[in-house]
Amino acid sequence: MKIIISESQYNLLLETNSEKNKRLVGKMWDEGMDFDEISELIGIGKTDVILYLKDKHIKIDCEFAEKLTSLLFWKTSLINKKYSLNDGESTLEFNWGGFSGIIYFTYENKEVKLIGMASPYWNGYCHVPVDTEYFVNKSDGEEDDANFTEIQLNNVPSEFNSIQELIDFLNNDYPKELIKKMPDIISLYI
Repeated sequence: MKIIISESQYNLLLETNSEKNKRLVGKMWDEGMDFDEISELIGIGKTDVILYLKDKHIKIDCEFAEKLTSLLFWKTSLINKKYSLNDGESTLEFNWGGFSGIIYFTYENKEVKLIGMASPYWNGYCHVPVDTEYFVNKSDGEEDDANFTEIQLNNVPSEFNSIQELIDFLNNDYPKELIKKMPDIISLYI
């Protein structure tokens, strides 16, 4: 017995499981399901849901960017968390703050060590407040745990067209903007 199939049916046969999952997740998203629902219904992790949706055209405002930033830092390895600057003379490292949703940073060079918080889209607002918690002046050993909250990062987009655009911002512009503010932050302590 011969079976006649259409070209589109033939193409579906050749599609990989990954392509099928990506199409299914995209359709579920378009129908209004969120990450948790999709994950639960088809039995894949949130990380996989994000991977399948990352190139899909999705309007992301600041409130949604806050939720996605938390998921990206916490559940995926898509965000770079360690940066080496000036040929290794300075480092910037990010750490996920757990259930608080805070992103901590540690900036260190041969002269200073600075620990603080810089959480993109904190509380759903289109900014990145920078709060410092701890400072060490390595040249004289002086330590200071005074908090400063006067600084915000510039050039924070108010919307993205895909999860990949947000990932690109978090991997490129966000650390660069934070590094630009380091002299201002350090001057508050010295």
